[in-house]
Amino acid sequence: MPPLKHLSLSLALAGLALAGPLPRAGAEDPPAPAAPATPAELGKLLAANLKHLHLADGLHADQVTLYPVYVLTEPAALEVSSMVAGGAFAATEVEGKTTLDRVRVLNPGPKLAMLLGGSVLQGGKRDRLVVHDVLIPSADAREVEVVPASMSGETRKAPVDFKLLEFLAPPYLRDSLLQGASKSLVPRFVSHFLDFRNPSDKTKSLASIGEADALAEFCLVCQRSMNEWPERKGAGIVVGGLAVVRGRVQSLELFATNEQVSAYFEPILKSLTFPAAALQLRAKKVGLELPKGDEATVAASDAAAKELLAALGTAVFTPRKTPAGSLGVSFLVKLKDGTAGAALALDGRLLHLALFPDDPFDRALYSQSMEPLEGEDASDDADTREGIAELARRQASGQRLTEAERRILERLRQNRGIR
Repeated sequence: MPPLKHLSLSLALAGLALAGPLPRAGAEDPPAPAAPATPAELGKLLAANLKHLHLADGLHADQVTLYPVYVLTEPAALEVSSMVAGGAFAATEVEGKTTLDRVRVLNPGPKLAMLLGGSVLQGGKRDRLVVHDVLIPSADAREVEVVPASMSGETRKAPVDFKLLEFLAPPYLRDSLLQGASKSLVPRFVSHFLDFRNPSDKTKSLASIGEADALAEFCLVCQRSMNEWPERKGAGIVVGGLAVVRGRVQSLELFATNEQVSAYFEPILKSLTFPAAALQLRAKKVGLELPKGDEATVAASDAAAKELLAALGTAVFTPRKTPAGSLGVSFLVKLKDGTAGAALALDGRLLHLALFPDDPFDRALYSQSMEPLEGEDASDDADTREGIAELARRQASGQRLTEAERRILERLRQNRGIR
């Protein structure tokens, strides 16, 4: 990919506010573009800037490969803090509400703070999962859209203090919620992976899975291999990462600054390594031995990463309707190949973008419960049927399936009596 020609373009990409003139490096540089007048115009500008991102060599850890994404110019300092575990945070149940779709989150810190969609909140009457990115002013609070993050049997008689966990939900959940999945999504997902829990932990919650020693141990290999991600040297300024598991892209995360990448490193790492751990557990459950990472897998990962980066040129940013009093501009983002996600911008600056490729294999993998569901957790397995059917169509039409996809597809077909 050729270097950026003009400082104004690289600075816009790096996230400088577009409301005022940009510094000029030389007499030949064109003047900075005017500030977008509408959210739709801003969306077009953000989409156009994506084509100037650069991809560094992958950091490999067995089944997971993370490709740092960088820009050429140091982004301006950001006056928005990252709301992460151990930082300033407080939340309460919304008074007068009987549903589980809202939590009131307080930012006691000195700066405007960003809470990421996919954040896990343990506490209240029932654990919750944040759906969308939210900006919360200093010393102020906002009602945040959430969904239940535990099975219905884990509802507490009285609320307990909320805490923000150092675990971002897996890409499958984040993507499904952005597409309007039902509130039974996370409880159903939790039921699949109760074996992740510590032996002494009997709670049926995403929190007990995300905080499990088994997942932490699985992350250790990736941690050692990917520690240099936020501080990747010699390739520009890292502002995000593109994650691939066994040759299949899981997600693309972009932030305004390298500091944000560092702040969210731990929860994102758990989010990205979960699919590999889940695939290993599911394979064990059905008696399937998965192939180890090899040169072919690395080559497939490289090709998939480059393909997605190239597809960013087709991105369409559609402004999303948000509650009154919301800060910034929220977008739903979609690529021509079906990849979808969300973005948040403030004062013309892209704060965060998360994209998730459509993957029917994930639906087939995650949509089988390991124990019966009851009450509001219960749901049919339409996702499983759709995922298996889509993989079968791809296979029949001659499209490439990875070795892991082919083997687990056949085993799932056998278990469900599908030919």
